[in-house]
Amino acid sequence: PVGHFARPGGHLESPRGHFVTSQRRPGGGHLGEAPPLALSVLYLLALALLLTWHLLLVVTLTYRNTWARNAAGAALGWAAWAVTYRGWYRRPWSPGPPGWG
Repeated sequence: PVGHFARPGGHLESPRGHFVTSQRRPGGGHLGEAPPLALSVLYLLALALLLTWHLLLVVTLTYRNTWARNAAGAALGWAAWAVTYRGWYRRPWSPGPPGWG
């Protein structure tokens, strides 16, 4: 059936043959092709949001707080990262880092 894991190898059958190994091109499949327009626009919007966030962070750090508050915020941010990624995510009962789920 189309769109299901039909074969024991677990290859996804598709009407266009995107995931069927026998129909892939020798050059590596679809990696050399340009992404769809919607994906490119979504990527550019995410990039614009990230750059805006960085600009706002720099402006906030430059004009809003004292140096001591910036240093304390950086230390607390690093401590939260260390507890999360070096502590909690390494426990057996943890769901693991993002992308492992």
